[in-house]
Amino acid sequence: MKTKTLLIDDLLKKQITTSRDAIIQQAKKGFYHDFETPLALPKMQLVKDLTNAGFLDLADEVKNGRYD
Repeated sequence: MKTKTLLIDDLLKKQITTSRDAIIQQAKKGFYHDFETPLALPKMQLVKDLTNAGFLDLADEVKNGRYD
């Protein structure tokens, strides 16, 4: 399974919020993907966005390499 799809699937299991939906839209565009983003450090941005949205468990999964 593509890591982008895995992230979206995990986010869809979370409570619906504006923040969650914004992260999903960014993920669909490849914003957090190492080779599809204009960001130098997309995973750091993903951790920040997930943390700000209150998804600390998913932020930890990023740190543990689940979405690499």
